[in-house]
Amino acid sequence: AARASMGCSSSKLSPSAATLAERIAALEAASVSAKDGFARPSIMAHRGACGQNPPHSLSAYLEAVDLGADYVEYDVICTKDGHLVTSHDVTIDNETDAAEVFPHRRAEEHIASAVDGDPLTMRGCFAKDLTLAEIKTLRKREAWPFRTRSLEKAAAEVQRVLTVAEATAALEAKRQTCGRNFGIVAELKRAAWHRDTLGLPLEERLIEDLASFGGPVCIQCFESEPLKRMRALKPEWSYLKLCSTEAWLTDVGADPSLGVPHDAAKLRPYLAEIATYADIVSPHKSSLVADPSKPPARSDFIETAHALGLRVSLYTLRSDTKYLHDAYGGNPLEEFVRFAQLGVDAVFTDFTDHAKRARDFWLLRKAGRTEEALALLTIPNDVLKEVAKVGPLQTA
Repeated sequence: AARASMGCSSSKLSPSAATLAERIAALEAASVSAKDGFARPSIMAHRGACGQNPPHSLSAYLEAVDLGADYVEYDVICTKDGHLVTSHDVTIDNETDAAEVFPHRRAEEHIASAVDGDPLTMRGCFAKDLTLAEIKTLRKREAWPFRTRSLEKAAAEVQRVLTVAEATAALEAKRQTCGRNFGIVAELKRAAWHRDTLGLPLEERLIEDLASFGGPVCIQCFESEPLKRMRALKPEWSYLKLCSTEAWLTDVGADPSLGVPHDAAKLRPYLAEIATYADIVSPHKSSLVADPSKPPARSDFIETAHALGLRVSLYTLRSDTKYLHDAYGGNPLEEFVRFAQLGVDAVFTDFTDHAKRARDFWLLRKAGRTEEALALLTIPNDVLKEVAKVGPLQTA
């Protein structure tokens, strides 16, 4: 169990660091959930290790494992000729050079069934208008200018869009050789639109493309019907319901009643319905902590979900100064620890290494190993220096 939670690169640690890693691994083993065999809070690498790599690239997926992810997450969309590929949006402009390669293929679609909080009307190069062969000519890129490491990698190495089958096979090969287990989280993007409007259903294809993976599988979606459909076909997998906020849904013209309710009286019925088809519920972090400068001592959402048998994950922890609230003093470990204190079971993060460091700190502090925990804050981390000014951990 200790080996399973130390990460694929643990053999490179110095003797003193290895001793600390062994202690952390023992604490991780003690916090393991019987549900999936991973320590809590589990670390879900959002789009892979996308804080340091182009999102949904092979390097992002494999580095996430090296950095200690319990799950690697990717989003699933469909090409014109029926192949599933990994990309965050149903348009592929942000993650590739599609706008330059296919400037005349840009289009507009109104997707009324969407409940993810993103605009219902989208413009760009849609995967559903391109064949896999055409998509394979595109180059992965980094769209956010402040993610300098990812920009450098995108410029230095040509990486292509992956099919779900390719990503799954690569991760299974990694799982077989890295010395520990990990899982995949696959998100169905705008599944009702794919099925009902385009005639390109994702669910059955996804089951086929995930067949080569031997680790835990979790399927997530903002829509409920795809989860119900897939659970009937693959009851042994885990199912995660992503939840938008009422405000986001209102802003884009979607039904706000499908978001996390502000009315406390509506929260239990909302979560109870989700518990009929999902194992995990995942709100945006603002639904758990509305104002980080006034952190709550407890969470009605988490406590109610747990009472109903649901695990709780949250999205998305990001260390970039653009996204890290000032209340955390420039320290992304602070944000992780505060949510751990509230009782979350898992976090989605763009920076797997920061979440792993934070969980190590959290477990050591809980075990009373204060000096070892504080020592973690002084270990050099070049990425952390790039994206955030590190301040003292206020919850230490």
